[in-house]
Order: sequence, then C-alpha cells, then structure tokens
Amino acid sequence: MKRIFLFVCVVVLALLLPAVLSHAVKIEFTDEALSGAPEKQGLALKASPFEFTPYKFTRQTADRRAGEVFQKSPVVQAVRGRRPEVTETDEEIIYAVRDIRFHVSKTTGGEILLDLERYAVSEPQRGPVDEKRLKAVADSYIREQFRSVNPAELRFSKVKKIMDAQGTMDPQTKVGTLDSPQVANYIFIYERLIKGIPVIGSGEKIRVYFSASGDLIGHSLVWRRLRPGAERAKPVKSSEEIRKIFLDRHGKDPAESIRVDRLYFGYYAEGRYKPQKAIRPYYILGYTYGPHSKRKLERYDAYTGEFIKPPEEKPGSVKK
Repeated sequence: MKRIFLFVCVVVLALLLPAVLSHAVKIEFTDEALSGAPEKQGLALKASPFEFTPYKFTRQTADRRAGEVFQKSPVVQAVRGRRPEVTETDEEIIYAVRDIRFHVSKTTGGEILLDLERYAVSEPQRGPVDEKRLKAVADSYIREQFRSVNPAELRFSKVKKIMDAQGTMDPQTKVGTLDSPQVANYIFIYERLIKGIPVIGSGEKIRVYFSASGDLIGHSLVWRRLRPGAERAKPVKSSEEIRKIFLDRHGKDPAESIRVDRLYFGYYAEGRYKPQKAIRPYYILGYTYGPHSKRKLERYDAYTGEFIKPPEEKPGSVKK
C-alpha cells in the first residue's frame, strides 16, 4: 500500500508541476507609459555621455549669490535691506530674514528660496487664479533671476498643486471625511534639455513657487555646468527592447499582475545634495502590483539595458 500511495503522489506532482512552472504574471503597459517612449517623442535613438564641471563650494561664492537674491528677487521685497542671519551645516549654508529662507547646497550649488510663512499654508484667495498668468510670471522670473541658464535648454514640464484640506472623524464609526480641499501652492516645474533630450530624475530642474492667491513666494534650482565637448553619440536601446528586458525580469513574479504606468527616457540627474561627475541616458519604469500597491520605480541603462540596482540605505539614514 505504501508503494501504491507513493506512486500516486508522484503522478499528481508530475501533473501539477507544468502548471506551476508555466505560471506567468500578467504585465500591462498603459498608453500613458508608452507615450513617454523616445520614439513617441520624436527622439533619435542616440545620445552622447557628458561630464559635469566639478562644483567647488566657497563661502565667498555662496555669500555673493545670496546677496544677488536678497537684492533682486521680488520674493524678498518685504525684507529688502535687512541683513540675513547665516547658519551652516555639513550639507548647506542657509541665509534667513524672518520667514524668508535661502539655502545653497555645498555639493552642487543647488539653491532654494522660500517664504515659509506662505509655503504649504492655505490662505484665503482673493479671487480666481489664472494659471496662464502665473506661467508668464514664472517665465519672466527665470529670465531675470537665472541669466546663466540657456533658454534653449529649458522646457516647461508641468504645474504641481499642493492641496490643503481639513478633515473630521466620527469618534464612534472612525470614518473620516475631508472638507473641500483647496490649493495651498502652485509649483511651476521646468526641466532641462541636453541636445534635445530631457533630463529625468530630481536634478536639473527649476521650480517657481506661488501662494494660493497667486503671489510669487520662491524658487528652487539644480543646474550643473556641463564640460565643453562630449563623446560621440552612441546608440541606445529602443523602448521595445527595454520592455522585453522588464518582462524577462518580472515574468515570474508571484503577483497576479503588474501595471506599468510610467516610462521615462532621458539623461538622469541626482538631486541637490548628491555629487555627480557625469550624465548619461537611462530609462525609468514605474509600476504597481495592484490598485493598493505603492508605485515602484526601476532604472535601466539606456546603452546596455542593464538594471541599475538602487544603493542600499544605511541604518538610520534619512532620504533627502
């Protein structure tokens, strides 16, 4: 009886094994994701790698830039003529007058100016806000405040709205409700183009901030200097090739489905606190495992298709 029972188990396992091995997750690329492919943007599948000119921080250059900002920017008009207090950390130097803060990164020279009294704070609106007018103000502000930025390398990307809402919760049912959320801030975001190719990632961006009423309240900038000259343009993988690489990488994931709703192509730049010696093209794919899944982002080398493993976080580290 034991032999017969063992034989039956082996037969059952043999029948089930092909079904287990043939399991494949359903992977969907949305139209929104595919619209980000370089072919859809009319970009040639070639790109040159570039190097950045190393940034050398000195207190003198930071003081000079802070002097320009506090003298010329309309954001600081209410405190014009007042001498800022200066504090310094390992990462940056900060100039402050009341609620006006100007930060300069020691790593990249990236800067941010904000009126903290009016940032991320809901305030009564004086009337309807015309976003076209704000866009014109942002364009003019960039031309006047960042004269070293080549207009040919600048492209408007999108307007982001920071929303503010108060909520209430029923103490018995524990059900919460949000009361008519409203805009707290408008952020107009501009991205950099290098030889017509956009820069993706958190670096090489200019942001112009407005209050809920449409008043200019700040800016941020990360804009590294490129070394003159570059290597000859080299071919990059097509978006279809990257899709196949993604399918091979995730084809045996245990999830039932994967929904890829983001696909970005371009030069990749780090944020204001991270050093970067060179810039080269990558693909970034964003996906979820379901409606309640947090979106995951993966980066692939556009030249080779290699998956770029994210750096491991040190215990107790805080993302900037």
